[in-house]
Amino acid sequence: DKSGASLILNNIAFIYNNQGLIEKALEYNATALKMQEEAGDKLAIAGTLNNMGGIYQAQNQNDKAAEYFNRAYKIQHDLNDEPGIAYALNNIGLIYNKQKQFEKALDYLTRSLEIKRKLNDKHGIAYGLNNIGAIYEAMKNTGKAFELYQNSLLIEDEIGDKQGMVTSLNNLGGIYFHRKNFKEAQAYCFRALAISKELGFPENIRNVSKRLYEIYKAQNNYRMALEMNELNKVMTDSINNNNTQKASFQKQMQYEFDKRETVVKAEQNKKDTLAAEELKQQKLQRNYFITGLIMIFGLSLMALNAYKQKQKANIMLMTQITEIEKRKHIIEEKQKEILDSIHYAKRIQTALLTTEKYIDRNFSRLK
Repeated sequence: DKSGASLILNNIAFIYNNQGLIEKALEYNATALKMQEEAGDKLAIAGTLNNMGGIYQAQNQNDKAAEYFNRAYKIQHDLNDEPGIAYALNNIGLIYNKQKQFEKALDYLTRSLEIKRKLNDKHGIAYGLNNIGAIYEAMKNTGKAFELYQNSLLIEDEIGDKQGMVTSLNNLGGIYFHRKNFKEAQAYCFRALAISKELGFPENIRNVSKRLYEIYKAQNNYRMALEMNELNKVMTDSINNNNTQKASFQKQMQYEFDKRETVVKAEQNKKDTLAAEELKQQKLQRNYFITGLIMIFGLSLMALNAYKQKQKANIMLMTQITEIEKRKHIIEEKQKEILDSIHYAKRIQTALLTTEKYIDRNFSRLK
C-alpha cells in the first residue's frame, strides 16, 4: 500500500522537521514522494511537494521553496483541486512577500483568497486577509492594512479561531501604535496578551509583550514597560530553551545516526572489498579463458593454413605428375611412330634391293 506508506513517511518527516532534523525530514519526504509517483497518486504528490516547500521556506531557501510550491500548484491545477490550488497560491505569495516583490505577492494571495471565498473557507479567508494586510502595511498603506486586519478579526471571532485572533489583534495594535493612538494600541494588545496567555504559546506572548513594551515606553510608563520587557525576556528564554533542547536532541540523534552510519559504512566497505576481490578473480579467470581461446584460435588458424598449404602443394604435385605422364605418353607415341616408320622403310628397302647371292649367281652365269 504505497499511498498509505507514503502518508506514514510524511508524518515521520513532520516529526523530524519539528526536531530540527531538516535533512532527515527531507529524506523521508523524498522517499514518500517516490512512492506516490510509483502509485500515481497525484494529489498526495502535491501535498508532499507543499510540505517540502514549507521546509525550505522555513530555512529561508526561498528559491528552492518556490520551485516545490510551483510544482505542487501545477499538479493541483491539472486536477482542478481548488483547496490545494488556494493553498499553493498562498504559499507562493508568501515567498514573493519575503523577497519584497509585493505586487506579485498580492496577485497570488488575492487569487488564493478568491478561491477560499468561493469555498466558504472562513479560516482560510481570515488567514488570507491577514497575509494581504501585512503586505499593504509593508507598502505603507496602513489604511488598507487596518481594514483587512479588522475583517480578519471579525471572522476569527465568529469561528473561534483564537490563534488567528492574537495575530489580528497584535497587527491592529501595531497600526494604532504607528498612528500614535496609544490607548487603542494598548487595548488591542492587552486583549491579544490575554488570549496568548490562555493558549500558552510562548511565541505569541513574546510578540505581544514586545509590542506592549514599545507602547508603554512611548508613553513614558517605565514601570509597565519594564514589566512587559521582563515578560518578553522570560518568553524569549523559554523559546531559546526549547530551541536548545531541540538542538541537544538533534545532536544526540545525529550522534546515534553517525554511529549507526559508521557501522553500516564499515560493513559496506567490507562487502565492497569482498566484492572487488571476487570481481578481480572473475576478471582474471575471464582473461585466462579469453587468452586460452585466442591461443586455440591461433593454433587452429595455423593448422588450417598448413593444411591448406599442403593441399595446395599436393594439387600442384599432382598437376605436375599428370603433365609429365601426358608428355611421356606423347613421347612414347612419337617414338612408336618413328620406329614403325623405320621398320616400314626397311621392309621396302629389303624388298627392292637384289640379294648378294642372286647377283653372284647371275654374274657367274654371264661369265
